[in-house]
Amino acid sequence: MSLEAFYTLIRFIHFIAAILMCGMSIFAALLSCGQFSYLISRYLNKGINFCAVVTIVTIVTVLGWMLAQAGLMGDGWEDATDWDIWQGVLGTSFGQIWRWELLFSMILLVVLFVKSIKIRLHLILILSIILLGLHALIGHAAMQDGLVGALHRFNQFVHLISSAYWFGGLWPFLICIQFLRNKRELVAGMDAQIIKTMKRFSRYGHVAVVLVVITGVISAISILPQWPMAYSGSEYQSLLWFKIILVMGMMMLASINRYYIVPRIKQKGQVNYLIINSWVELLLGTMAILAVAIFATYQPV
Repeated sequence: MSLEAFYTLIRFIHFIAAILMCGMSIFAALLSCGQFSYLISRYLNKGINFCAVVTIVTIVTVLGWMLAQAGLMGDGWEDATDWDIWQGVLGTSFGQIWRWELLFSMILLVVLFVKSIKIRLHLILILSIILLGLHALIGHAAMQDGLVGALHRFNQFVHLISSAYWFGGLWPFLICIQFLRNKRELVAGMDAQIIKTMKRFSRYGHVAVVLVVITGVISAISILPQWPMAYSGSEYQSLLWFKIILVMGMMMLASINRYYIVPRIKQKGQVNYLIINSWVELLLGTMAILAVAIFATYQPV
């Protein structure tokens, strides 16, 4: 595998893990209510811990990428462990931010051993927001300086967290549907709490989707001032448009779920349609993240 392909794969795994971890912890810690809050917290606990571990593994593998990058900056693999070259990598704007990424990843590893599920979920939520937020300070969002650059980075931060809420919340949303399909196994009144939680996710989900779209457009225009009027045919713009198509597909499915299927949810077969659409939405979101992982490594032209 080439260094470029390895770097793209690392970015993809890292973002999938961090976004799922953030979205699931938001759902469990902030949206769930009543007795269902404890139930969903326990149910998601293993999944959230898995994403946290994957994030730690990803950060460790990024160290391997930095090792390879040091070799590329020097005369080959013999320079990969040269401390002077490592200092050069760590001295870049990326390296300075990545030091904090590594630090908070290590703290996250410690948090996994906190016994209280409630405290652990809230700490994971805070750390996942920080880990995602740090990515707003590197890459194309860090190309501009001054007030404009600061606004662009804040815009990117909002884009990342909103995306995490939307994409990362789909998994626990599916779990809620499965719970409702087995009402006989629930404590009396639990179904009402589940429905209330799902309504909360949907209500704030409207805001998240709008923020994803608005911040995405602002980011694209900030990086490509002539976009969308001028299409260069570059790989960057082609994958950007591909991502936009995928997001539009997710929006269409989310609208169908909310305004067509949910009002008819008691009719035969509608629950199955809701589950299928949500899984397709997750698939499209995964493809969109992969597209970002690829075109973020290209020159924005």
